[in-house]
Amino acid sequence: MSSPLAESTTALVAALQDSESFSVGAVEVLRDVFAGFATGDVSADDITAFLQQDVIKENEGFDVIAADSLMLAVAENKANETKMHELVKAVFASGAIDQSILRERLDIAVLKACKLVPADYDKGLMRMRMKMFYKQEKYNLFHEENEGFAKVVTELGQDFTAASVTADDLITRIRTLVGFFNLDPNRVLDLMLDALEEHPQHAAVYTACLAQFTTAQDSIANLIGLKLAAIAKQPGPPPTSLYATIAHLMDSGLLSLSALEPHLLPTLEETRERVRAYVKSVTKYVNTSAMSQEVQAQLDAAAAAADVDELKAKQRDQRLGLAVAFLKNGNWDLAEKIMSQLPAFYVPSLPAARTAMLTTLHHCIEPLYRSVAATKLSRPCPAATASSSSSSSSSSSMPACTSLVDFAARVMPALSSLGPFLADDPVLMTKAVRVCAHLVSLAKEAGEKSTAMLAEVEDLFARCILPSLMRCSSNAPIAADVWAALQQLPYQARFKIYGYWKNESWKNQPELLLVRAKTFKKAKSLFQRLTAENAGKKMAHDLSKVAFTNPVHLFEYALRQIEAYSNLVEPLSDALKTHTHLAYDILSFCVLEALSNPQKSRMKKEDLFESSWLQNLAAFVGLILRKYPVDFEPILQFIINRLKENQVLDLIVLREIITKIAGYENAEDMTDMQLQAMAGGQILRQRGSTFSNARLTKDQRRALKHMTETFTSAQDEILIPLIILIAQQRVELVFGGDKERPVVLIGELYDKCQEVLMQLMQCVEANISESLYFKRLPPLEELCTTYHLEVDTAMFLHRRRLTASIEDLAADKSQTGTAVQKYMRASETAMKDVTSFLKSLHPPAVWTELSPQLYSTFWTLSLYDLETPSAAYAHVIAELEEANRQNRPAPGDTSRTEKRKRREITSNEATIKALKEEESRQKAVVKCAHEMLTSLSKSFVQPSHSLKSVVVSEFLRLCIYPRCFFSAADAVYCAKFAVLLHSMRTENWSTLLYFNFVFKHTACIIMSATENEASRYGRFLNETMRVLARFHADPSVYQKECAPTPGFIASFNKNEPQTVKFADYRKMCYNWQTRLLKDFLSMLNSKDPSLIRRAVLVMIKVVDHFPRMKNLAKVLLEAIEQILKDETTRQDVKLLVTSYNRQLLDRSGTWVPANVYNPTDTKSAAKKAPASSGKAAASPAKKAKATTDKSSTSSSSSKTDGKKIATKSNSSSSTPAKTTSSSSNSKRTPKSEHKSSSSSSSRKSSGSSGKKSESNKTPKDEKRRSSKDDKSTAATTPTTTTTSSSSSSKRRSSTDPKSGKDHGRAAPSPSSSSSSSRARAPPPLPSRGGSTEDLQPKRAKVSSSSSSSRDRSGSPPPPPTERESRRSRDRRGDTRSAARDTRLPPPPSRRSRR
Repeated sequence: MSSPLAESTTALVAALQDSESFSVGAVEVLRDVFAGFATGDVSADDITAFLQQDVIKENEGFDVIAADSLMLAVAENKANETKMHELVKAVFASGAIDQSILRERLDIAVLKACKLVPADYDKGLMRMRMKMFYKQEKYNLFHEENEGFAKVVTELGQDFTAASVTADDLITRIRTLVGFFNLDPNRVLDLMLDALEEHPQHAAVYTACLAQFTTAQDSIANLIGLKLAAIAKQPGPPPTSLYATIAHLMDSGLLSLSALEPHLLPTLEETRERVRAYVKSVTKYVNTSAMSQEVQAQLDAAAAAADVDELKAKQRDQRLGLAVAFLKNGNWDLAEKIMSQLPAFYVPSLPAARTAMLTTLHHCIEPLYRSVAATKLSRPCPAATASSSSSSSSSSSMPACTSLVDFAARVMPALSSLGPFLADDPVLMTKAVRVCAHLVSLAKEAGEKSTAMLAEVEDLFARCILPSLMRCSSNAPIAADVWAALQQLPYQARFKIYGYWKNESWKNQPELLLVRAKTFKKAKSLFQRLTAENAGKKMAHDLSKVAFTNPVHLFEYALRQIEAYSNLVEPLSDALKTHTHLAYDILSFCVLEALSNPQKSRMKKEDLFESSWLQNLAAFVGLILRKYPVDFEPILQFIINRLKENQVLDLIVLREIITKIAGYENAEDMTDMQLQAMAGGQILRQRGSTFSNARLTKDQRRALKHMTETFTSAQDEILIPLIILIAQQRVELVFGGDKERPVVLIGELYDKCQEVLMQLMQCVEANISESLYFKRLPPLEELCTTYHLEVDTAMFLHRRRLTASIEDLAADKSQTGTAVQKYMRASETAMKDVTSFLKSLHPPAVWTELSPQLYSTFWTLSLYDLETPSAAYAHVIAELEEANRQNRPAPGDTSRTEKRKRREITSNEATIKALKEEESRQKAVVKCAHEMLTSLSKSFVQPSHSLKSVVVSEFLRLCIYPRCFFSAADAVYCAKFAVLLHSMRTENWSTLLYFNFVFKHTACIIMSATENEASRYGRFLNETMRVLARFHADPSVYQKECAPTPGFIASFNKNEPQTVKFADYRKMCYNWQTRLLKDFLSMLNSKDPSLIRRAVLVMIKVVDHFPRMKNLAKVLLEAIEQILKDETTRQDVKLLVTSYNRQLLDRSGTWVPANVYNPTDTKSAAKKAPASSGKAAASPAKKAKATTDKSSTSSSSSKTDGKKIATKSNSSSSTPAKTTSSSSNSKRTPKSEHKSSSSSSSRKSSGSSGKKSESNKTPKDEKRRSSKDDKSTAATTPTTTTTSSSSSSKRRSSTDPKSGKDHGRAAPSPSSSSSSSRARAPPPLPSRGGSTEDLQPKRAKVSSSSSSSRDRSGSPPPPPTERESRRSRDRRGDTRSAARDTRLPPPPSRRSRR
């Protein structure tokens, strides 16, 4: 064979194996081969050999394709017609193609040209066609009607068993009768079909006779079609015997479904249209709510009539009749073909078809169930006998299953086609569910190999078993069996099944639509009666009856009611106590679906709070998780997924879960005693820092254990991703969130993130072991670099691990030395890497001003390490002892209540013992921590840092402010740590500068803080002012704790260090009080409700220590009164201000006059009283301005006599106060003259010069005035600090009295500060070099500005004497240092902290 034909062989074999293009590809190859003969490329012998190859001939139908291809080749090659005829002859002679097929497929002209047929072949063919199609047969009708058909009927109707007549005998007799009487064969065939219909017991004989009588299926199909058409015209249901006959004929192969299908009525399109109309009518009925009982009765009657009509139509549907016959005959394949043509579950909707399907499935599943099921059903199978008898009489296409593979291949598709109608046989349903449970358990062990089988099981539950459960009566055992199978699947697969059941299964299914409507109606009736009083056994029983079989739609309605009515949350959660595990699992799915609804807004349009539906659902989730065995993992994973999408509002669900289960609530409203308990050990924190009862209920303990197991599950990591995502959202909200969000909303969401993070960590700390938590938590470096957490958050998460590491190292028995020495060595070892990493987070320039040891020590320690809350320990122990006294049982009483009391007493005694041991351990830790801090304090601030203000500023920016905002306990820690630096007498540390900076930047901090941060900052201020008040109250305390310390050194001259005297310290406290007043008044007088709330929150926290003077309190009360009188003030602001007003008035007995708080200020205090009371029409801001101006003037001994201060233009060193003053648009007029404490000659010259006008000043006078100021400033260092700060502020807010224009740096107004997102941008820091020369030019410029400012407000002073000038030059260095220390930047912004 030539090479081209070899390639053709390969191509032809490939074409014949392609089932889709079998004939097309083969014809193309053969045409090319035959065309090669015409061109002379191949010979006839090659072609015949090619066609006779076994690999080609073995394909069925090849001869037909080859003959057709040869005919096409002859027709296409007319030019070589003779040559092609030779090829035809060669192929015909060789027998390569069947000769009969060649004669059939080739044209007559070709056959005659090749002499393969006679020459007159066409004439004979014409005569044959004429006889077949046009000539009519003549019968003796009179002869056949008389006797012939009578004998045929007699032969067909005899008893074949008794007469011992076989099929061969019968067909011989019938053929004899037909030939003898010349009967019509079609009518004889019709009689045979009628006999088969009437005598189905002799079906074997009739079938064999029919097979021999005719082999044309079309003839039988036409006769049966006529019968079906006649039946369709008759009223009433058709007879089932004809359908049984058709089924038997199809089983015997005498009839095919494709041949009969054109005769079936109604058509498929008519059936589908009728089903759609019926579904539409049912949907309309279930969605129509009647206004009266009469209308409802009419609707019910119309629906019943529609159901009857639909049943009649189904009974007359011939396809349904055939399907029933096939099922009864055991021919599942043919029945499945009909079911695939009709709408889903249309065939089993007919009761007869349903019964037949259930019978067949019983027969198929019984052997497998008996071998697999662990327990047998208590009652026998109702259809077992019928199935066995029917199956024995026919060869069923669905034999009995003996393995799970057979079950998955045959029974599961049949059950899926049965759909929700499996509920008609609970026994079969139970068998199927139990076998599926066994199948799932084996599939899980097999692993990934059984993925396809698990998918089939999931589809079976979604399409058949769970919809069937809806149609069951209240059947708890079936629900339990269903849950036993479903609980082995992962929750993702279960929820996928529930989703299809809830949203898809009932659509286009009239039976399920009605069941769903009845469930809603029943649920509505129950919820109308549900209250908190009757949510007991009766209501729980009624709800559980509905939830046994249809929980998905019951909970769908229930959650709608909960979203709308918050008072149903608690009663419904109580009424779910008798539900099944399946119902609880479906409830969690329904809750998640409701929470995931994208069409609902999660924020109220009128305010910035969560929508009520979200709050109600979150509360309901917390209750059901606490009370019932609901899986935590889906809900926690949902929260994680929402956080990945930056959806923070869903954290309310997690907050409610932790609150309801663990009892941890918002820590912002803690009392002082609870806050002290937060500084204790684990037991004290659990007993004393929570709002709820420390003893958890049984349900709470169970739910808490379940939640902890979910957190620590090795399979699905949830805890650490949840913590990290919440921490990341704090940064994302501020810097990466939606730019269109209001600033107030960002603050609210930020606070909620922080609250939930603290709640979650409290729960983790109390319930998860340290080893497990440390194992899952990433290292500190990874938290900061990989997950981009802030230092405060990362250290908060890592601090527990670091503390445990120190304790483990200190407890090592191989260590030598005392406990303090061991602790110090352990701390040094554990903090070495932490210090190195924290140092790498900031540029090297930072560490030239701030010690890395101070930074790492501050972030490593906690309130637990600084002090022991002995009062909190004593308080909790006293409560437990009191409980023991009240629960003391009577002697000899053995009742259940007394036994419980004894158990409580034993538990309380064990807790008391543990608390005492914990307190002793903490005291030891505090002692070691203090010793360590004392040893490290020498290296906290390096002596080379000449600019003490820079060190303090950096400490505030990098340590105090970031941490005091984190939590209430951290705010207290920051205040106590700063005081501890003072009490340890840390070298080169200025406590005075620290206090001054804290009060100087209060307004900036509050303006850029959220509400919760403002509250925490208020706690920080309260602790700071508590220390200041203790120093202020007793001179002996001041002399003991302040005077000898480096922190209260006023002059940093190494030769003559000077400390602040007690009187000067009281002046400073006076100035700090007035500064706070101006800051608070500037915010209270703003029109920003959010800023007012934040200011009041801080004022509530410091109400015990501010205000301390009557005149300041009076001004503050007037400002509060104006807020309350203002009709535009928001209601929540009024409530908060009213609360503060009440607290402030309750402490009015602690207020003292200004001359008592600052005894050195008797004159100014006498002037202030009438000034504040004589101008009733003046605003509180103006009064505060006057008060603070006078106080700052009287307390500053460096001011010369006769100097005049313009109150409105140069009165305040606080930026917010300046803004308020400028916004009042009042006249700026001189208020008073201030006198200094200089010598008598100076006072005389100053008094005479005070009368000079502005125009009489000369440059020489300007220079003398500046020298005089330097001298007076150097005289008293603490006063110099305050005066310099005040003059610096005046320089920044200097205003031209004529034009009113601000020539200094503009300060942000309170409203603009609150409207910016987190604007805490600091002004430029001082030079980090630490040398005095770096600031010398700036100092000269500031002095000039200060002099000009004073000259505008009063007359120039007289020239100083030579002695005064020399003294001024000697002290100029100290003056510059003091002024330099007060000129510091405001606190850092949140952006700079990050």
